[in-house]
Amino acid sequence: EKCRFPASLQYICHTSRSSLEEKKSVVFRAIYSMSLFVSTTKRPSAVLAAVEGRFREKGENLMFTAIHGEFQMWSMSSNHDSDSPFNLEETFPVYEETAGCFCISGHPNKHDSILVLMTSGNWALLSWSDQQLKASSHGVLTPPDHQRFKHPDGLICCQAEDDDGDEVSILVCMWVGCFHLVLVDKKRLTVAVRHIRLDVPCTVHGAVEHLLLSCAFLQAPGHRDFEGWPLAALLLADPRGIVNLEIASVCLQPSSAGGGA
Repeated sequence: EKCRFPASLQYICHTSRSSLEEKKSVVFRAIYSMSLFVSTTKRPSAVLAAVEGRFREKGENLMFTAIHGEFQMWSMSSNHDSDSPFNLEETFPVYEETAGCFCISGHPNKHDSILVLMTSGNWALLSWSDQQLKASSHGVLTPPDHQRFKHPDGLICCQAEDDDGDEVSILVCMWVGCFHLVLVDKKRLTVAVRHIRLDVPCTVHGAVEHLLLSCAFLQAPGHRDFEGWPLAALLLADPRGIVNLEIASVCLQPSSAGGGA
């Protein structure tokens, strides 16, 4: 099977060397502790996705994890003698398998939200309200051709904020050769989804010739093309096993279906 990075590790992979040096001790401790506390729960299971943020009104940093059949919320433990640095705060049942999750950072006076992607293509934007996680919006990622893209192949994705910090862009690939751009408005907590038409050498006459291995939005200052569109790096493998790096513009264009890219 193809080896794919978990969504929770993508931010680590895309940080600078100096930023990584500051984070690496905390990051690797958290990953080790997750394997520890999951094995001691009543229903042992693998962590499918994880993300950290200020998800409740108290403003403290929490760890959100998804396992089979359940979402979990963890806080940092104040007991230094404990085997795990996390305390289980909340659990929420879920009836689909999670593919990945993203922290949508809130404004200074608001808590963060969580965008969850399911392996089926369903998605939900979760926010803390009335002492529980509630979906402020939800929908489904659908491929343009259901005959060609029958079942999702996995999840490869990357995330970036716009220059004003009011919108989050998430580039999602769940079917080989099919992309979606998920745009989250942080002020209104609304989500817009657009199918991506790929105009790089990844496709030839509509047939997939290259396999996407990874993707990332470029960081400032060289993160825009000459027309101001965001730039993304695509790591592609051709049928001969040669890996190529392509830099592509994500250009938003109107379409008869109400939006496209």
